[in-house]
Amino acid sequence: MTDYNQNGTTLGSSGTIYANGSVTNNDPSTWLADNDWKSIMAAICGYSSGYEDPTITATLADPGQMRTVAEVLYDAQQALSETAQNLVSLIQELTGSSGSWYGSWQGDAAQAAQDSITTFAKQIQLNADTLFTGQNGQEIAQQLADNAVNLQNAQNDVKEIDSYYATEAANNGVGKSSNGTVPVSQDQVIVQMMTRDMYTVLQNLISAYNPTIDNVPSSLPGVSSPAINSSGSLDGNPPGATDPGDVTPPDLSGLGSSLGNGLGGLGSSLSDGLGGLGSGLGNNLDGLAQFPGDTGVGSGTGSGTGSDLSQFPGDTG
Repeated sequence: MTDYNQNGTTLGSSGTIYANGSVTNNDPSTWLADNDWKSIMAAICGYSSGYEDPTITATLADPGQMRTVAEVLYDAQQALSETAQNLVSLIQELTGSSGSWYGSWQGDAAQAAQDSITTFAKQIQLNADTLFTGQNGQEIAQQLADNAVNLQNAQNDVKEIDSYYATEAANNGVGKSSNGTVPVSQDQVIVQMMTRDMYTVLQNLISAYNPTIDNVPSSLPGVSSPAINSSGSLDGNPPGATDPGDVTPPDLSGLGSSLGNGLGGLGSSLSDGLGGLGSGLGNNLDGLAQFPGDTGVGSGTGSGTGSDLSQFPGDTG
């Protein structure tokens, strides 16, 4: 019998099983031996076998949080890129020349300042490019947005499987509990089929997540401030100019190989209970598409990726 207080799940007082991220077995080939459909559904949806508490599942398996992270990364990339372009434009306007036109500041000091600021801008742009394309050239923000669609689709699929087999169990003579649910555990043939079909959904979701996990860098290249002279100001800078200071790159270790503890911890994990990328990042699935090519999530009917997510009898998807 499956112990729902181990390997990534917690049994609540009401009988609801919740994902908790404390996974001890990350091997997909053996994980199923210690878990059943309830564990799989909890890993994908944040809960199973009971009534959902949105205040809990919102931090466990929310596609909206992944969408929010996708937008944050895209906005950060855009801001960095615009900053780099503006720095180059401003220093060129101040120190540059073209034909008979000359900027207001010329000479060796002006050239030194131009070189220093230009290098600074290139470093900022490198960080922007890293945020945008990651380590394997794929757009990170788009991958996360797609993963949100995949997660929503997987949640829809396992709930459809749950509903279908509950009906089948009832048709086979399993009566309803006092709370109106059908205890499918009374029909072990149904249990085996539910576990098999939900596990197929889980494997496809892992396959969709892994490329994103491999692509996200654990840190950015970093940025060094322009050259500083002994007086504490930019080498060759005009009177009144100030040093922008060293820029500390953000720590992205939480988005690399340890993006959380979800998906039952399988596929290097993406967050507690499989869906979220930390709590408090937002739960709205609608109206968040703001970057080119964003597939959106909306009601969760996006296309997703991978093979047919389930082929159980009566599958409508």
